[in-house]
Amino acid sequence: MKYKQNLVSGIKKEIAFEKEQEILKEKHHIENPDIVVIEKNNFFKLFLRTGSRVIRLTATILLLVLAAIGLTTIIYPTLRNDFFIILYDLKDQLIYLLGV
Repeated sequence: MKYKQNLVSGIKKEIAFEKEQEILKEKHHIENPDIVVIEKNNFFKLFLRTGSRVIRLTATILLLVLAAIGLTTIIYPTLRNDFFIILYDLKDQLIYLLGV
C-alpha cells in the first residue's frame, strides 16, 4: 500500500513539474522539448519590484489625498477665500524673495 502511495505522489510531482516546464518554456519562448528551464529567485529583483510597488502605491495615495483636499477647498466658500488669501501671500513672498 505504501509503495502505491509513493508511486502516485511521484507521478503527481512529475506531472506538476511538466506543467511548470510548459509554462516556463512558454514564458521564455523556448520550443525545444529537451531543455529544462530552471528559474531562480533573485532577492535583488524582488527587492526592486517590491520597492517600486511601495513607492507607486504611496504616490497614488498621496495624489488622491491632495486631490481630495483641493476638491474640498474649491467646494466650500470659506476655504476657497482662505486659499486665495494664501495664494496672494505666497505670490507676495516670492516677489520679495526674488527681488523683483
